[in-house]
Amino acid sequence: MRQERRIVARASVWSAALALLAVSPFADANEALLAAAMRGDAVEVRTLLENGVDVDYAPNGGQNALTVAAQKGHLASTCW
Repeated sequence: MRQERRIVARASVWSAALALLAVSPFADANEALLAAAMRGDAVEVRTLLENGVDVDYAPNGGQNALTVAAQKGHLASTCW
């Protein structure tokens, strides 16, 4: 019984942490960085990075903004 309470408590803590990440202002900014890199919007990429967006953000172990921009051929978005 005691062990079950610990498991439930840990699950609750993880759920709360994930919920906070989902509403974090940086969560949207990180997605905006990826979108700007995909579009080749070098000005927005630079602005987001200057405002502290995580340059290494890669959702679900995927690709970060630099990789996305390079693959799309957006050289200007890769030179920040």
